[in-house]
Amino acid sequence: MTFDERVAALAPLGFTPRQTRFLVTAALHSGYCLRRQYRAFAGIRYGKNVCDFLEALVRRHLARRFRYQSNRGHIYHLQAKALYRALAQLDNRNRRHVSPAVIARKLMLLDAVLTVPDAEWYATEADKVALFTGERGIPLRDLPQRVYTPTHRGAETTRYFMHKLPVYLAPDRSVVHFVLRVSRERRQRSWLGTVSSRPRTTVQRVAGVVRARRVPPRAERITRVPNGLRPLRVNGLAAGAANGYG
Repeated sequence: MTFDERVAALAPLGFTPRQTRFLVTAALHSGYCLRRQYRAFAGIRYGKNVCDFLEALVRRHLARRFRYQSNRGHIYHLQAKALYRALAQLDNRNRRHVSPAVIARKLMLLDAVLTVPDAEWYATEADKVALFTGERGIPLRDLPQRVYTPTHRGAETTRYFMHKLPVYLAPDRSVVHFVLRVSRERRQRSWLGTVSSRPRTTVQRVAGVVRARRVPPRAERITRVPNGLRPLRVNGLAAGAANGYG
């Protein structure tokens, strides 16, 4: 399904087109969201419209609202089975309740996605496989993959893009952009080097999201490429945009 097809699939819920697009974005990339994230996505001030939309999700059992500290804002978890079934993502792990540390990483990834609103994002395994094997002409065997062997009798399963981190295309579609967590970049960076050398594929920018107000020296060493590291602000979080692949 394309992004627009997923938006159409959620239209029967009765939300506005803008609200529906945010639901699709948050469900596919994170599963968790904050009020400020919807406010940033919609380009509106914080107030009744923001609260009413998110509270409607809770009231209709599409999301669960909670918070870990009394002096912190609410977190909304999009966990309804019907929501992901409509998106053809019934087995998506974003439905699962996870630890606070994992929730923080998911919220940071959604922040990164929201900073590039005009891009075409690829969140699911199927979407990424279709992009690289179809449009970019990369053989399936060359994609990052892991083979899972069942503990009992059954066939092996091959999964692609195991780290579940998003990629996107800018409007001109000439460059594939990857969003990586710095702590996991080494393994994926070696694969990026392989892909960027192939015809019809150019990798120009890598954004590494880290939990820090400044990019730490270790992260800078990991992400350094010929043109160096350019810090990038993502809603109070630090990210590194490394130029030079391609």
